[in-house]
This record gives sequence, structure tokens and C-alpha cells, in this order.
Amino acid sequence: MPDLDRKRHYSQPETVEFYTTAAAEVGLWRSEEALLCRVFAPGEILLNVGCGAGRVSLALWELGYPQVVGVDFARPMVEAARLLASKLEYAAPFRVGDVTCLTFDAGSFDGAIWSAAGMADVVEPASQVMAMNALRRVVRNGGRAIVTTPTTGGWSDDGVRALFRSTGWSIADMIARPALADEPEEVTRRYPDVNFWVLAAD
Repeated sequence: MPDLDRKRHYSQPETVEFYTTAAAEVGLWRSEEALLCRVFAPGEILLNVGCGAGRVSLALWELGYPQVVGVDFARPMVEAARLLASKLEYAAPFRVGDVTCLTFDAGSFDGAIWSAAGMADVVEPASQVMAMNALRRVVRNGGRAIVTTPTTGGWSDDGVRALFRSTGWSIADMIARPALADEPEEVTRRYPDVNFWVLAAD
């Protein structure tokens, strides 16, 4: 599915409803919580790209991470995230934006998170390079990123490693989701298995 078609898909009411329900009822996966709390400290300024309806951003806020900025290219997703944040009385900010051309100043964030489908939603190889370059620019030197990739569909470990290294990231770790936690059925049913990549901005 081309990138433009994906944007349309994520703007459809039924898709927005799916992700809004996940944000309200599922929250962080056990594996995500274990890894995110290991890599990031509560006082750090974090960027959650592809934030959808706020599943990760809002859950981190609830865990004591008050400085998470959520960005998504689908305006209806951002509107849903803002509405849910308002209902929960959380001050988590959400913005419309494209991960391939982030408008934040260089070094604005201590870390970045690209969760769930992760890079699978950026189809074109050139766009993948642009996205990882954009993340590297806005994450300060010494910062980190956690990016998820599918375990199927042509996402070879060697290809992913080459992409990350070519865009200025060092690979600190790669962990398969089952190695971090046993997930409940509501997670495994909604979300296929992924690999988590812990990246360092050297």
C-alpha cells in the first residue's frame, strides 16, 4: 500500500475507532512498558512518532513521563488523541506531522519512540531513509530511540541494520517481543509480533 493510501487508511473513521479503543483499553503492551522504562527516564523529553490515538503517549504520561510529544500524519488520529487526553485530564501534547520531515529543532528530544506497526507504515525505501534521518536530527547526541519492525513481510534483520547505520544510528540492542514479556490475547490478536530495536544517537 503506497504511503498516500496509508494516510487515507489511517484517516478512516473505523481505523480511528480501532486505535482509539486500543489507546483507551489496551495501553502499553507489557513488552513495551518493560523496555521503555528500562531505556528512558521519566524526566526526559520524548517524541512518539506515529502516535495514532495516543496509546503509547498517554500510557507513558500515566506512568510518570510528563514530557512526551505525540506526532501523527493523520489529522483524525491526532484529534482522537487530543480528545482522549482531554477526557483523561492529561496534558500530553499531540501534533499533526510527517516523520519524514519533522519540523522540530535539531536535538529537541532526549529520545524517540516509533511503536506498534513502526516502520511498516513507511513503504518506500527512500521514505524510510528520510524518516530515520529526521529522527536522528531531532534526537540529541547521546539520546536513544526505540523503533519496532515487523518480523515478516521482507523486513530482514540485515536490511534493517543497514538502514539504521546508514542514517547515523548505532544499534544498542534488538529484542523480539516474546523475549520481553508474554502478552495477553487482546494484544497478540490486535498486533502481530515485532522486533524492538534500541538505537543510540552517537
